[in-house]
Amino acid sequence: MSLACACDLVVAAESAGFTMAYSNAGLTPDGSSTYYLPRLVGIRRATELTLTNRQLSAQEAMEWGLVTRVVPDEDLSEEATALASQLAAGATKALGAAKRLLRVGCTETLETQMEHETQAIARDGAHGRRPRGHRRLFGEAPGGVHGPMRSAGSKGRGEPIAKSVSDLLCRSAPTTRTEPTDQRWRCCSPAAVVGLRGV
Repeated sequence: MSLACACDLVVAAESAGFTMAYSNAGLTPDGSSTYYLPRLVGIRRATELTLTNRQLSAQEAMEWGLVTRVVPDEDLSEEATALASQLAAGATKALGAAKRLLRVGCTETLETQMEHETQAIARDGAHGRRPRGHRRLFGEAPGGVHGPMRSAGSKGRGEPIAKSVSDLLCRSAPTTRTEPTDQRWRCCSPAAVVGLRGV
């Protein structure tokens, strides 16, 4: 469950189940679950899951906000890869900035958050990203994959060079000076996607 909580988008197979399980082994939770779980489901439900080891089905997990979508078991790999590919081919810098805005928005005032939004969109425009984003939004972007996902020698029109979901997820937007490098995968990537199958 900790892995699912730490990801932005979670694709679960119909057979997947979710449980904390730590207290059954006489342990306290780890893997960042005590940070993310209460924020996703609320402190009351997080307490229940932690103390009782209740197991949620994939459908229940989606209803509770732990899972983004539930798919047939045989479609899991295809669905997760398609979602990761879509994000990797998008405006990754804007997606990373949007993630940061959503994270800090939970603790900021409305006035401060709107200032963060203004600064973020100004930075994006200053780096020449807005025109390309505008073309992409209205279907005017050239074909192929942009940015770090282009194949060598493709001249802007090529196939993704990533071969797996893990490879796709490791490609992130550049870190800022205020974010430690070892946190790039969580804070600065377009989104972390995981596909979970039942055991």
